[in-house]
Amino acid sequence: MPNPKLPTELKRLKGSLNVTREKQNQSADVFIAKTSVIIQEDERISVPKTITTKMGKKFYKQVVENLKVLHVLSRVDLTQIETMTRYLERIRELDEMIQSIPIADVDNLSKYSAIYDRMTTRFDTLASKYYISPSARVQLKLGELNAIKTAQDIKKNDNAINNLLNNRR
Repeated sequence: MPNPKLPTELKRLKGSLNVTREKQNQSADVFIAKTSVIIQEDERISVPKTITTKMGKKFYKQVVENLKVLHVLSRVDLTQIETMTRYLERIRELDEMIQSIPIADVDNLSKYSAIYDRMTTRFDTLASKYYISPSARVQLKLGELNAIKTAQDIKKNDNAINNLLNNRR
């Protein structure tokens, strides 16, 4: 029975890799970039026309750029980010309206406050999906820390493999 084929990485580390015999597979990064629905960092996304305020446009651009940097933004997300931004614009408008209502007008004040609460809840729901809420940012930081720890573990394992290979030589 023939010996099992050694992995390419192991052959490369040993120095016995013959490139002409190995299949030229497409790198994972190239394959992911070609087949992914994730929007790349260099792709330009314009602000939708439904977002009218200066603050809304700035917020939309900032969220889109942050998600592109994290490589988690897809085309499907753009409509939800647009909706979230429109909620934020409406919340600001409602806040201004509530500030202008006299305290003696309890009926209008309670009506607008209830609408404000519903809009804020909807905004918070979308914000947690896109790492805007504080709790979502904490989860993102924990994920980053786990990724760093995993990378450190992989590096330790690579060092251990290299030590074993060096001892065999």
